Amino acid sequence: MNRAVVLIVCAVVAVCSLFLSCVTQEVEVVETYYETEYRTEYKTERYAEMETVVVSAKEGREYLDPVAKWQTGLYFWDSGAPMTHYFGYQIDPSRYSNARVRIEINRPQLRLPGYIVAIDLTGAGQVPPKPEVAHGIFPSPFPEEVWWFDGLAWLLAEEGRFLGGVRTMENCAEYRPSDVGWWLALKIPGEQITISIFSDVVLPWAGKVACGGDSIEFDASGKLEFAVFANAWHASPIGSVKLIWWDEVTAQRLVTRERQVAYQVPYQVEKKEVVKQMKKVPFWEAVFGK
Repeated sequence: MNRAVVLIVCAVVAVCSLFLSCVTQEVEVVETYYETEYRTEYKTERYAEMETVVVSAKEGREYLDPVAKWQTGLYFWDSGAPMTHYFGYQIDPSRYSNARVRIEINRPQLRLPGYIVAIDLTGAGQVPPKPEVAHGIFPSPFPEEVWWFDGLAWLLAEEGRFLGGVRTMENCAEYRPSDVGWWLALKIPGEQITISIFSDVVLPWAGKVACGGDSIEFDASGKLEFAVFANAWHASPIGSVKLIWWDEVTAQRLVTRERQVAYQVPYQVEKKEVVKQMKKVPFWEAVFGK
């Protein structure tokens, strides 16, 4: 009897000791920490720099006289005009800050059919007149005439040569460039015969020649030579050719300006994370939970 009581008492003490003891357990804990982040803000900053300003300016104009003139049976459209007049010019726009060329069409020509274009000849030189050869009784073009026409065709077709153009006539909108292209007509002296040499070279600017207008104007920068081809009825299709220029006198001055400058501003951001830690807890809590 006494021995059983002792065993019971020992068991109770052992159990109580076990429940009152602590064990180590892994638990999740929320921790708070801070990180430094940056945001962009702007501030106004003054600075000084040199700038070019126009102190004064003057304008002027020069009337240009042609350095080359000729006429021949060259046709850009079926206007019925008897021939094309050629006027070649040389200029030196580098003498001025800015310069433009203005070609004014003679007023009587504006009421007559005409096809007038300006072509840049810088680097190519003036176009010489068509070689004059004696055809005699042989109604065929001579090699010299064909070569001249071919050379002209490739020059006119070069990219960037076209400076501007107009088609004149009170109702010129009803007329369009010929569908057969453009050609050179050779008349045989003393004969009622005309030989036409048609060009296969397509002129990229043919469709850009505007209907109407009384002048052609273009920027003269970088231009040293140009020519006007006037397929027109009037004997003097061009009224005047002017170089319109203006010169600017400039100076340097110090100016103060403002600008927005970006900079970074630090600030603290609170963040949380769950971490695992080892913690001593009562045995009963580890077994049965809280």
